[in-house]
Amino acid sequence: MRRDDEIEKAIAAGERNAEVMTLMHNWCSHARAKRMGGAGMIEQMTGLPISHFSMECDHAPMGGMACWDFGESSLDFYDRNCVTCTIRQPVGLPNLSKLVAEREEARRIAYAREQVERNIAEQALKQRNLERAGIRKNLDAINQALLDDLEAYDRSHDDVDRTRLVEAARMAPERLDPQLIDLIFNQSGAATSLALLALDVGAAVVPNERRLLLLAQRLLRSGIGAEAAAQVLMANLAQIEDGDVPDLVPAVAELASPDHREFFGGHEPRSDSRLLLAMWKEKPKSVTRGIEQLLERKTVAASQLVGRSIRLIIEHDPPAAKDFVLVAAARYVRAKQLLSDLGEHESLGDMAGALNLMLDLEPKALDTVLQDLSAGANIEAKRNIAKIYSEAWRGHYSRDKEKRHPEARLKLGLDRLTWLPSQLFEIEILSTVASAFRYPPDEVWPFIEEHADKLVGAALLIDEQVVTTEGRQGERAPIHEHLERRSLRSAAYQVAENFLKAAAKASKSETAKARFIEAVQAIPHERELLRGIALRAAMEMAGDVAGLKAVLPMLYSGLVGASVLGRGEAALALSEIPARGRQNLPPLVFEAFCALLLDQFIFVHKNAVRSLRRISLPEDLKPRVAFALFHLVTVYSESEKDDDFLVDCIDELARRADHLPNPDKVRDFCCHATLKAEPLYVRSDSRGLRYSLKASDDFALVVAHVLPEYAGNFNRRDDEAELIRAMSPESVRKHKGRLVEVAKALADSEMWLSTLIADALYRAGAEADATGLLAHMAETFGATVKDKGRVLFVGFPLLAYRMEEALVARDDQRWAELANEWEAKVSEQEALMEERHARDSRSGFSIPH
Repeated sequence: MRRDDEIEKAIAAGERNAEVMTLMHNWCSHARAKRMGGAGMIEQMTGLPISHFSMECDHAPMGGMACWDFGESSLDFYDRNCVTCTIRQPVGLPNLSKLVAEREEARRIAYAREQVERNIAEQALKQRNLERAGIRKNLDAINQALLDDLEAYDRSHDDVDRTRLVEAARMAPERLDPQLIDLIFNQSGAATSLALLALDVGAAVVPNERRLLLLAQRLLRSGIGAEAAAQVLMANLAQIEDGDVPDLVPAVAELASPDHREFFGGHEPRSDSRLLLAMWKEKPKSVTRGIEQLLERKTVAASQLVGRSIRLIIEHDPPAAKDFVLVAAARYVRAKQLLSDLGEHESLGDMAGALNLMLDLEPKALDTVLQDLSAGANIEAKRNIAKIYSEAWRGHYSRDKEKRHPEARLKLGLDRLTWLPSQLFEIEILSTVASAFRYPPDEVWPFIEEHADKLVGAALLIDEQVVTTEGRQGERAPIHEHLERRSLRSAAYQVAENFLKAAAKASKSETAKARFIEAVQAIPHERELLRGIALRAAMEMAGDVAGLKAVLPMLYSGLVGASVLGRGEAALALSEIPARGRQNLPPLVFEAFCALLLDQFIFVHKNAVRSLRRISLPEDLKPRVAFALFHLVTVYSESEKDDDFLVDCIDELARRADHLPNPDKVRDFCCHATLKAEPLYVRSDSRGLRYSLKASDDFALVVAHVLPEYAGNFNRRDDEAELIRAMSPESVRKHKGRLVEVAKALADSEMWLSTLIADALYRAGAEADATGLLAHMAETFGATVKDKGRVLFVGFPLLAYRMEEALVARDDQRWAELANEWEAKVSEQEALMEERHARDSRSGFSIPH
């Protein structure tokens, strides 16, 4: 589906939801709509309710469903709750009764249609029985018995009757009367079940007659009984006329390679390619015409089916690949133009599978076709051309991992992927190239080593292209153009980085390493960013002593150089040296790195902090690093507004607190600094902070600070629970007042979080605060049907705490009272569950489809 179609569909859904919301408000003043999820851009622009909504009411229990079509969820709620409601407060007309009436009318029409169809079927059955009665007197006893089985099967569709008739035909075909056979074939068009029966009987009795062949073709085209029909056609392949083959190709192709993605649950269809391959062997031109006719449908399903068919054919007949190169490439490249039902982010994966084989068998022919298609192609077609070239390196992820790529395919991929960025400078094409170079196949590395200098030159061309493009746009361009420019710049330098990393990794010999270093150093000094990226890429060679020796002068120069970009990239480069190489680094390199943590330029000290987690510093430098982090936390928590970086610094400092005097005070300082960051950024690193700060007695303040950020969250519920459990008893007791305050604020929307806080309070020894919190929640919830379940939810732990207190105090009377209260609540809960089951039993699909 195209983007415009998706927008129109979303707007139509919003208009429908807005109408239903009006009907809901008119139905009852208690009813309201509840959103599930956020609001998208289309909703913000139109003001229409475009999301999943459910209907709720204080006098109904929680539950039900949220639907994209609010009409569905409102009718579901109506069936569960409104049918038996006695306290409805109507507002006006029209209301939900309109939807109910429409549903009942749809059901009435569906029932009437079903009755008409049933009457027609009964009349047709009577007519068929009359025809059978007309020949009965002409049949012998055996055939009359078989006629009885036919009538019984037609009436009740019992497999026993069908099996008896088919087995008789197979065991004694000569005993079946020709009149009975004619009758079975003549009535085969009345119902699918009779057609399948005629196919089985005919295959046993008259296997070579043309009427059987025509019946098999009809069934195969309909997709019913395809396997049995294919067997008949295989046995009579020579009798199939050339003109009939093209119409059979879609069904034969579907049988040979069904789309398993279309089947959810149950038994997937089995693949049987024998008929397709036999037809290709006997009638290749007719099959080719059938494939061309299938492409004329111009749908995604047809194009994917063609892709699967071509793949099967050339797997068994490799020379046929040349015949399909143009067909497959043209459809894949022009898919966006030709296929109106192709989704915005959808591609022809099955056709790509066929092209993947062609890259093995006919790389030159495919390259020629792609070059011709690129002339005058629009940007979407050029993106698809880039995807095909990237496939030259990606096919090694197939199931047959032992199969190596042909040399011609690998060289084609290297040549074209290197050529694409300079010719088609567009963000998606650049991303495709970057992805292909991220994990090249193993067998391509010798070719990359041979052309490493070519990749460095390609990276330099990309850098020039970025400078030229940004120079044309100017600084006064609209904001969206600035954003597009930034994305394009990022994608371009990602390609350049991957080119340089591949060239560095492929440089195995000392000569190759020296040649790569020489090429990198030849990059002009005014190209600071590219030189920095090349420095990081060169670290791919530093895994052994020889490689480290080659890159060390360049690394150290970057760490202590005058270039800001150079120092920042060098800080990242240090963390990208393989672990074996870092073990051989001289202390002077680490000392230079530590100085970058206090560099006055933001780009430099940010990159240095980001590198810390990936490197292991000498013991004598760890206090120096911890002090630098303490300084950064102090500065960023008081003046700078970069909460994301502040949280990173806090996490790193807390992990190194033991290298500073008074580590406990350092962790407490980190906790208080965390409170100055927005909860959103604290939440993003909650797992790391939970580990690094949990030893602090002030960690409970961090938990209280971040927990409200989880309100309304549908995912990652383990994180919130683990944060609460990570608090030490001392921290909970010290800040119990703040925790109770947060728990009360969250009680209505996140009741389960509040109960977890109560449990933490109780386990920490703050029993009075825990019971007081639960009692407050129970009193706050109210007495509606919806609140009854919530009161019970908090009532059970509250009773458990009080029962434990009675047990400790050896107060048997109090224990007995609480035990009776527990039993009463259990009975109340069971009654609520029974009521809910009764409501759920009334739910179902609102309108028959």
